[in-house]
Amino acid sequence: MNIVARTVNSTAIKVTWQAPLNPNGEINYRLYHWQSNEGVGTELLAYDGPLLEHTVAGLHEFVTYTFMLQAYNVKHLWTGTAINATETTHPAGETFSVYIKDMLSDPSRTGKGHSYAGSAPSLLKLNANAPIDKPLDFAIAAWQFKLH
Repeated sequence: MNIVARTVNSTAIKVTWQAPLNPNGEINYRLYHWQSNEGVGTELLAYDGPLLEHTVAGLHEFVTYTFMLQAYNVKHLWTGTAINATETTHPAGETFSVYIKDMLSDPSRTGKGHSYAGSAPSLLKLNANAPIDKPLDFAIAAWQFKLH
């Protein structure tokens, strides 16, 4: 089995999984979730049934959740090994741009070679190349987020 969790919007995460290769009878799935910082023991049952996906709604914004999936044989109640996935809620589909201004150089150079654009991840990684003529004379002076 394989489990994937993806943000739907700021308060919902869709979890999908694959059926076992050798199911050995009718298989159902139990999906549990909890806030990752709270740890095991605080899990809530989100789904119990035969489908291969479920959207967990009513979550808190910008919180990392752990999802645990366990397959079981309906007739004999045999359970498989649980598998986990994590995801952080955030507004889905939003994009942003970050612009860096050279502090000690000519204002006409602002943003040249120092920008980033991408989808809204749970972690922003920014890479910038220092000006060749003054490699240590710049810093991030401001940032701007544009949500589309």
